[in-house]
Amino acid sequence: MDERMANATYRAFNYPHHTATYWAMYHVARHYDLLKTRMPWQWYLERATKTSLRFSCNTGVMDGTVFREVLEALKQEGTLNATFAEWAQQLDAHMRGRQQHWARH
Repeated sequence: MDERMANATYRAFNYPHHTATYWAMYHVARHYDLLKTRMPWQWYLERATKTSLRFSCNTGVMDGTVFREVLEALKQEGTLNATFAEWAQQLDAHMRGRQQHWARH
């Protein structure tokens, strides 16, 4: 795949789906001892966060509630982990940027 195809606008639709998958796996790994995951919960939350942050502010794609759920998880986990707290601030600012962008258009 060349760079033009990799950066095609239609690919933005994948971000909420991937984020939702990572968030769901975080939730299972964090809250259900009987269900085993391949990676620890921190790994899944990190991937959900980084995928959310890569989602462009000017892309007109509905994200449902998944980015908000990631933000809430980061806030909760951030009470004991400075990295998660910092990511919560970054994601909150990123989400506000998207909202402000679309409020102007």
